[in-house]
Amino acid sequence: MFAVFAIVARDIGPAEFGIISVCFIFIALAQLQNLGLSDGIVALRIEGRSALSGIFLVISLVNLVLAAALFLAASQIAGLLGMPEAAPYLRWLAPLPILSALQAVPNAILQSAMDFRKLSLRTSIATFFGAVVGIGCSRQGLGAYSLIAQQIVQFSVANVIVWTSISWRPVLGMANCELWSNLKPGLRLTAVYLIEFCETQIPRLLVALVLGPVSAGYYAFGGRIWQAVKEIVILPIAAVLFPTLIREKHNAVGFSTTFNQALIFTTGLLILAVAMFAGISSLLVGFLFGEKWLPATHFVSLFMVANILTPIGLVYRNTFRALNRLGAYLKIQCLIVASNLIGVYVGSHYGLEATLGVAALSYAVSLPLLHKRLEQSIALPSQTVWRAALVFVVAGLMTFLTGQLATHFLMPPMGSVATLALALPCGLIAYLLACRLLGLDILRLLPGIVKSRNRMP
Repeated sequence: MFAVFAIVARDIGPAEFGIISVCFIFIALAQLQNLGLSDGIVALRIEGRSALSGIFLVISLVNLVLAAALFLAASQIAGLLGMPEAAPYLRWLAPLPILSALQAVPNAILQSAMDFRKLSLRTSIATFFGAVVGIGCSRQGLGAYSLIAQQIVQFSVANVIVWTSISWRPVLGMANCELWSNLKPGLRLTAVYLIEFCETQIPRLLVALVLGPVSAGYYAFGGRIWQAVKEIVILPIAAVLFPTLIREKHNAVGFSTTFNQALIFTTGLLILAVAMFAGISSLLVGFLFGEKWLPATHFVSLFMVANILTPIGLVYRNTFRALNRLGAYLKIQCLIVASNLIGVYVGSHYGLEATLGVAALSYAVSLPLLHKRLEQSIALPSQTVWRAALVFVVAGLMTFLTGQLATHFLMPPMGSVATLALALPCGLIAYLLACRLLGLDILRLLPGIVKSRNRMP
């Protein structure tokens, strides 16, 4: 999937990429609402055929309406965006909400059963076929349409695999009262996902409206690289974290221990990955995406750093979700995201960097608020755990600076490939050394957590 993005981005440049990225906002909305509406299957351990069929029908109808709106009102939507070139893209994207809806319930069934092997297999095979088609279309000069073709093929293959992996099939009969109770947890999570949608997708739209498609292309470019980091490092941990918290829900000690360990894992391992990627992003941009994207190099580095606190917020969100207290989480996030969007709109009048500063500030402000709210429900981390988390953040920033310095001084005499080969181990050494200087032996801490987790019943 990332290979398709890299190849197509080389061909189309920032302006066209900015337009197609704005169009994909509608597809992101469909995917998030599908994840939310199907969450009751995981949270309530729903297995009845009738109950599953009711959720499937609701999700299908909602996405059918969205798909029809995209196809029939494409010209009007493009006009409102100030991008008439977007109309044909929107029409070709119309089938994607339906394809996303078809796999929502089967995916949730597999996640509830903790059958991550099948989910991983589905993702790998679908991504491969989508990449082959997307790259082939790009080589034929189809430009941004290559991304659309890649997504259609990927969703279609994923549907075939996931439906052949389960025995459940939808039926027509269902009970209305049962349907409402089964949808209720999903509706709460859908509200959370809509807030997340506003937080991650709407800023791109605001940048496009204020600064134009080229700036939107740069912003979407940084966001797409960040999404790749999330898909590789962050999302797999999130997929395992929620079912684990659900299993420990009625065990106060086990739940608190799992939360504390998750906090250390995400801050320790994920911040390392994000910091290292941010440090060498200036190397990767020119090497992978070509000269058209060289002006975006500095922005991509800043984008990575601005999102470095995201892993910590991920733990809090999944913890509120497992406690079935998404309402409390939602109230805080509504305030944070609303102020963030206002700040992004104002900041975009002063350039892309100002929008990133607002985003980083919103993450920093939200964590103390979430922490205070969560301490009403569980025993929160001891001072030692919080100290470890703060050390990881500081070490991550030092790792980022190490990567930047290595790129600046080694790139001219050694070239990009050799510099990249040296920058990665240098960043890792800087991270370990920074942790040690700040009084934390990460080489002993993380293996100890793994052993204690394995000893838990």
